[in-house]
Amino acid sequence: MGGSGSALRAIFDPENPWKAEVGLNIREVAEKSYDVLVKMVNKEVPMNSREEFLVPSHVFVNPSLTR
Repeated sequence: MGGSGSALRAIFDPENPWKAEVGLNIREVAEKSYDVLVKMVNKEVPMNSREEFLVPSHVFVNPSLTR
């Protein structure tokens, strides 16, 4: 199961609620990476570009929830 499936399962894991947040954040990073790769293939961004691409993420992992 992919990151989103793992995140959905983790929502029902009351002992580890942070796992859902991490799973969703990983998915957002993967989706942004794919978008950048498509731009490189379409020559919208040079392959050797050092441009940074930020992932707009609403996910915040509260460190107090981790053990």
